[in-house]
Amino acid sequence: MKLLFFFCISSLLFLWACNKSTDEIKEGDKAKIAVANFVMNGPPINVSISNELLTTAPLNYGEISGTSDSSIYLSFTPGFSNVKLSVAGSDSNLLGPKNNFVFGNVPSSFFLYGKNDTAYTYIVQDIMQPADTIGKARFFNFIPGSNKDSLNVYLIRYLVINNRYDTIWLAKTRVYQPYERYDNSGFNTNIPPDSFHVHVYNRSKFIDSSSYIGINRNKVYSLFAIGAYDGTGANAPKIKVIQHN
Repeated sequence: MKLLFFFCISSLLFLWACNKSTDEIKEGDKAKIAVANFVMNGPPINVSISNELLTTAPLNYGEISGTSDSSIYLSFTPGFSNVKLSVAGSDSNLLGPKNNFVFGNVPSSFFLYGKNDTAYTYIVQDIMQPADTIGKARFFNFIPGSNKDSLNVYLIRYLVINNRYDTIWLAKTRVYQPYERYDNSGFNTNIPPDSFHVHVYNRSKFIDSSSYIGINRNKVYSLFAIGAYDGTGANAPKIKVIQHN
């Protein structure tokens, strides 16, 4: 199968990383990167920085780097680095290497998404800025579709007072974007600490409410919609949640 993963890390990687020069990095600091594989029906991937393999096992569909939600980041020596995301078990289909990236002390995340043999990369700088009294979150729509297939995402908790629902609108008409991009917008939705059901709608059609998330003070989260609108089993539409700190 001919993979189009050659295009997953594009020239915008170079534009992305030059936010920190090497002379600003203290000796002993570690750079951090998180990688997620959300390419439906795609291959498992390995992550290497400057020829050092960081993943202890290939990342399959739906998996995120690290050992747990509280340690999703892979650590390496900061400075100018080469990034390589390779298809596990194959030297011929590589996502790189990409040379002369500058990694500082602000963590980065590389989210791979798409389906089958076509993938895209969403690169985001994880500017966390946690708050003592609330949690923070952001949302990504990685369910393949068109501009008409936008998602609305609500976090709903049940309050005993007046027997009413309390709803937070996490994402409004968020469309699937099939191209490489990068972002440093941070975690922009403030959420009170509590437990919430995640309700997802495609326009007015109900998609999923199987996910349940606990929000804690001083923590930041990413939520992802993955799968397919008509998918079943492993490809059923679902919400994936990770905690960054």
